[in-house]
Amino acid sequence: MLPVTLPVFLEGAVFGILALKTGLNSAEAFGMSALVTAGSAQYVSLSLWSNPPHAGTIIFATLMINLRYVLMGAALRPWLDRKDSDARTYAALFFVGDENWALSLNEWTNGKADVLFLFGSGVALFIAWSGGTLAGSLAGEGWIDLRKSGLDFAFIAVFTALLAGTWSTARFVFASALSAAIALLVSRWIPGNWYILAGGLSGLAFGAKDE
Repeated sequence: MLPVTLPVFLEGAVFGILALKTGLNSAEAFGMSALVTAGSAQYVSLSLWSNPPHAGTIIFATLMINLRYVLMGAALRPWLDRKDSDARTYAALFFVGDENWALSLNEWTNGKADVLFLFGSGVALFIAWSGGTLAGSLAGEGWIDLRKSGLDFAFIAVFTALLAGTWSTARFVFASALSAAIALLVSRWIPGNWYILAGGLSGLAFGAKDE
């Protein structure tokens, strides 16, 4: 998990620094990461922040970005063991994030994981993200040179590695390529974050075809 948790910690630290520049204090930045725990949505909320903040705009943008969790939950459903208690299953689902979702699917496909893997990896990422946010907000902007560090590429690198690890069939590769192509087209022609939902739904539709 270290190759995943370390970049998440650093990205959390970057969020903490940007939150300070936006006008939030350390407690508010940490509270957002601990309660929301959605990296990309939190970054977007900072870009939309004003004084006073437009809550409706921020909530709508967050909803659009996080609609991907509907698709992620649908992908997890076949792997959830009916023998596990509802409390254990829902606790694991509470900590689902992009990284541990991909890791868990890969492990389940290989018969090596259960719902406890989903839970444990999610808790580790939760601690890394919220802890990084607290560290970054307490250390201040001088801790990391955001323009020279290249940390904005950390999440992209992690997701690329996770995706490469799940490419098991030609069908999966084509579905991933289709999702990326649709997302790029929608992002170019339709404003907002609809490209996330469009890319996810297109890949899901192709992947579910004839199943």
